[in-house]
Order: sequence, then C-alpha cells, then structure tokens
Amino acid sequence: MRTKDKILIELAETVDYWSYVSGLYNKRSHDILGLRMGKKDRKVEQAVRRLVSVGEIEKEVSQEGEIRYKITSLGLKTLNRTININKINKKPWDKKWRIVIFDIEEKSRNARERVRNHLRQLGFGLLQESVWISPHPVIDEIEELFKTENIEIGVLFFEAEKVGSYSNEEIAMKAWDLPAISERYSLLIENCKKNINVNSSVVNTSFFGQYLEILKEDPYLPDEILPADWGGREARKIFDEIRKKIEVNL
Repeated sequence: MRTKDKILIELAETVDYWSYVSGLYNKRSHDILGLRMGKKDRKVEQAVRRLVSVGEIEKEVSQEGEIRYKITSLGLKTLNRTININKINKKPWDKKWRIVIFDIEEKSRNARERVRNHLRQLGFGLLQESVWISPHPVIDEIEELFKTENIEIGVLFFEAEKVGSYSNEEIAMKAWDLPAISERYSLLIENCKKNINVNSSVVNTSFFGQYLEILKEDPYLPDEILPADWGGREARKIFDEIRKKIEVNL
C-alpha cells in the first residue's frame, strides 16, 4: 500500500489530527502505520507535502506553534477510490440497499469496465448480470461516476429496503464471495497469533499492511447480515487492540 494511502487512512480512521513538532511527526502515527522518519527515509515527509500541495490534507498551526494535519473532503474523495471510506467510519445500517442497473453497449466496453471497477471500489457486489448492490449510502458517488463517464442512457440506480424474494443474508452471500474473504482474515489472524513472541513492531506493521489490503476487498457489510463465523470481526478487534496498545505506550 502506498505511503499516501496509509496517511489518508490514518487520518480518516482516527478523525483527528497528526502532530508535527520540531520537525518530527507524531510517534503514534508512525508506530501505527509502520512508517519511519530516519535521515535516509523521507517518504512520509514527501508524501505529506504532496498531499498538502494537492489539497487532500490541510495544515493548521496552533497558538503554541504546533503544526497539525487533517484530511479534507478532497482527501476523503481520493481515499474512496482506493478504499471505501464507509469501511473505516462504520455507522449503523439504515436497512436500505443501493442498487445500480446498467446496460452499456459493446462499443463502450472500456467505460463499462471502468464503471464496474469503480463500483467494486465503492463496495458494490454483483447480484446478477448488470445488477450491482451495496448497503452503503453512496448514491452521490454513483451519480458523479456516471456523469464523469458521460453515461445517461441505460442506467438506473435507486434505493430499496427489500430486493425481490431475497433475504438480506441471501443477498450478502450471492453478491460477494464472503467465504473467500473470511478465509483471508482467518489466515491473517492465525499468522498473527503464531508470531505473538516475535518483535511486536514487526508483527504490528505486517498485520496492519495485510489487514488494509484485505479491507480493500471486504464490502464491509452490516454485521447483522454477515455469517456467524465471519473472520473480519476478530481481525478488526486485533486491529483496534494494537492501536490502543501503541497509544498507551507512547
């Protein structure tokens, strides 16, 4: 995962500020993300400067002279292209499904593929041919997507609390390969437990990197419609526990 993505994820995850005091970034953020600021490794500093320059994060100076950074709406929008922000700031489900149905002609197959890829990034699953579905409130993003692709004909998107005769659990199993994703989480958890006596910073860095990679594929469905043995639950607990331990030790 790119350094800039890690920075945006950390800012979006904590919904707070990164500190930059006397030329050193906040140690908490470094330990959480496994990033370094040695004399020969300036990737974080360079990435932060680029993010500020393009307006994806902004810098603020406190009355005490402390420089702090926070993610902007543009940064959240950029992050959404990599990992659906709903996967980070999880809120109670409003019990509505967002459904996109489109039939893009063959001559526009490149645009069709771009739309499919973007839908997947937003957490949509393929319920059946040309019918995509998501529990996340992303109608605005969908409207922008089709506007950007200049697609107006053959597209239908709407919200619904009921989808045919399917139960919510059936929709989840049909639209996403949940067993495969859960297995990835389970393997990650198993490896983490096996290496419990290894250098903690190494294990934490490895776990965070792998966890965020799996999160890209995880549709982050409401907990009430996930399988009872869903591996993502325990993986998230470990993720949160590591963050808390790091904060306590700073």
